[in-house]
Amino acid sequence: MIVLVSDDLVTPGAPNDLEEPLRRAGRSQGVRAVRRGSRGVHPHRGAHGDAAAFAIGGPGPTFDTLGEKDGKPLVSIDGAPTYDSSGELRLTTVSVADAGGTPFTMGRVLSAWFSQKEYTVPRELVFGTPEEQDAVNEQSRTDWITSQESATVAALEELGHPVPAEITVAEVPDDSNAAGHLQENDIIVAIDGTDIETYEDLSTAMGAKSPGDPITVTVVRKGARVDETFDTTDDGDGNAIMGIYVDPTFDLPIDVTVAIDKVGGPSAGLMFSLGIMDKLTPEDELDGAKVAGTGTISAAGDVGPIGGIRMKMWGALDAGSRYFPCARGELQGGQGQHSRGPERFLSRYPRRRLPSHHGDRQG
Repeated sequence: MIVLVSDDLVTPGAPNDLEEPLRRAGRSQGVRAVRRGSRGVHPHRGAHGDAAAFAIGGPGPTFDTLGEKDGKPLVSIDGAPTYDSSGELRLTTVSVADAGGTPFTMGRVLSAWFSQKEYTVPRELVFGTPEEQDAVNEQSRTDWITSQESATVAALEELGHPVPAEITVAEVPDDSNAAGHLQENDIIVAIDGTDIETYEDLSTAMGAKSPGDPITVTVVRKGARVDETFDTTDDGDGNAIMGIYVDPTFDLPIDVTVAIDKVGGPSAGLMFSLGIMDKLTPEDELDGAKVAGTGTISAAGDVGPIGGIRMKMWGALDAGSRYFPCARGELQGGQGQHSRGPERFLSRYPRRRLPSHHGDRQG
């Protein structure tokens, strides 16, 4: 069985650019959290000696967000004029092979372990236990769909088209400073007296805070406006957060349809966003350039690191791409930092020109 995932796993002991594990979790506290029910599944990491217990991954196909699939646009936009481009903006994937009923030989597993273009990991890390399989698949599909919505919002906001959003409190953890103040199903309508009408408004309001600052949140609760004041907390990276989970509902002025149904995970968000921006602007920003990349993107435009960067760069090379945008710092062997975007077409995105032949290492 072959499964395409847009996030990847690491091979134990592999180079640093394979260090981010497959992401099955979505929600984070503060204003970057966007989806109810995406706590994720983290299968047990067991020690496996049987070759049948391994999965083997490698570069998957790439998809040009500006191109076509089966004669139809890969990304279709209804509700606004669109424009052609002379270049390519490819999302990259990782292909994972499951031994299934025909176990891999140990030689095949060891070959993948030492290969630059493949990796091998315990099967459960990719597919979960039999009990977890349905939840893993569902989370992957949810992440895929959510990434498209977030990419659309981020692209429109960057192009100067605010997207109205109703931001609902999805959960208030017991250890949050907001506990006892905010409640599930509260609708956030203002912060410190300033109206919150878009997700960007919420992100901007939180960005103006330092951890420990007091915050007054105005919510609509059972039809009545209520003001609640409490102190923000630190998200661990020095950013102020409310310590809650939120679930925004966007009023999108356009409909975006993606003609891919066999890829999962959130890491195509960056390329979706760039593709949408290119289609909505008459300028030919690419000017024939062939670009492939990867990265998650939030509705606020934050670009996040992913896994399987080496595999995806090999896929980009196979597709003839010459540039590879991704989260800041990810190509230097670190885990990457969230980058602010999507600024107009790679003008601020970290870029790396790919070598002209496959023999060059991508360390």
